[in-house]
Amino acid sequence: MEQYTNKKTSSASMENISLLYDSLKKEILSGQIDTVIESGTFLGLGSTSTIAQVFSDLNRRPQFLTLEASWINWTKARKNLKKYQFVNPVWGKSVPRDEAIAFIQNDELLKNHKNYANIYIDGGDDPTAFYLREISGEFGLSRFSFINKYYKKKEEKDRPEFFQGENLLRKYLLKFKHKNPLILLDSCGGIGFLEFNIVIGTMKDAPFYLILDDINHIKHFWSYEHIKNDPSFRIITLNTDAGWVFAQKIR
Repeated sequence: MEQYTNKKTSSASMENISLLYDSLKKEILSGQIDTVIESGTFLGLGSTSTIAQVFSDLNRRPQFLTLEASWINWTKARKNLKKYQFVNPVWGKSVPRDEAIAFIQNDELLKNHKNYANIYIDGGDDPTAFYLREISGEFGLSRFSFINKYYKKKEEKDRPEFFQGENLLRKYLLKFKHKNPLILLDSCGGIGFLEFNIVIGTMKDAPFYLILDDINHIKHFWSYEHIKNDPSFRIITLNTDAGWVFAQKIR
């Protein structure tokens, strides 16, 4: 495997999105998409804004839910996405924490990552430890303890009103299962395939659209392999260099 930080265009946002913009516009105009469920808002300036802008340019107002586990990122995303009034940034965990930990600890690809060439990964020689630290929220902390204490106090103040709990991906997939939703998976690197399996297991035979970001990364390497080899998926637009795919589950 190769380190993601060594990737020439390593970024937290989607690249070369003009093709995606045009494809999304076509599908929206066909009347097929009016519900969006995204995991991994981050700051709201990447894929979230890209997709929201397509709807905005078409004067459409979809049901748009975007999930973010980090309170700090969520607070920033709310401000960054304020101009898209139809976008609802949700603070909570897309999958149960214990389920995410178990998946990372038992992921065969992580355990034997040196056997897989040309797949990007994070965390050097111990990606399992890296991704466990990532889902714990450790990477969002400041090196100054007084800053962490300040933000922790503000987070605890917001929690009773705004924190929506865990397992939100399943919750919203079930709620909008028969709305032919657009699902965008872009959470932390270690649980991409877990989220994909949740989508497949929850949606079953219901149709949906799907965008995967980072298909050259461990996040969605297996997810993309599944799509390529599953005849029930139609690939609408693909950019392997930028690392994303837009597809439709048709049966």
